[in-house]
Amino acid sequence: MQTDSPWEEILDQYFPDFTRMLFSELYASVDWSRGFRSLDKELARLGGGTRSGRSGNKGTLFVDKLMSVYGRDGKDKLVLVHVEIQAQEQDEFPRRIYEYHIWIFSKHLTPVVSLEVLADTDLDWRPSEYELRFGGCRARLDFPVAKLMDFRGLRVFKGAGIRRRPRIDVLLET
Repeated sequence: MQTDSPWEEILDQYFPDFTRMLFSELYASVDWSRGFRSLDKELARLGGGTRSGRSGNKGTLFVDKLMSVYGRDGKDKLVLVHVEIQAQEQDEFPRRIYEYHIWIFSKHLTPVVSLEVLADTDLDWRPSEYELRFGGCRARLDFPVAKLMDFRGLRVFKGAGIRRRPRIDVLLET
């Protein structure tokens, strides 16, 4: 099932706008003058892919989108941005984000930012952390979340007369 492909197309073309609208802290931390790049092909070479969930091979993880950007800190630091789009509530979702985050870091050995977009209809479901704790050892990941339902009056419509490159107009009403 490829329900995320429109999101992938949006992220490929409008990643700076996406982060500015939904994840302003990340947007302010990136040197956008250096561009951004989708790492789908590199991810596939590392044994992953760009679909959510686990493949038939139990050990293979698939993420929705992986992008590379440079930080604005002046240290020429490459940062990987992992984006997950979740359309329904799932108890294991926070653990899966943690797994993806660790997996991406271990493959690239560079900082990773995991962003989650929740497109479900439950106003109260907002997972934003995962923690493992045992025997005095603790591992924790906090991740930023954008809940689409928070954008009341959000309308997305296809631009007329555009065939080669889809245009998505977003209007936020207050």
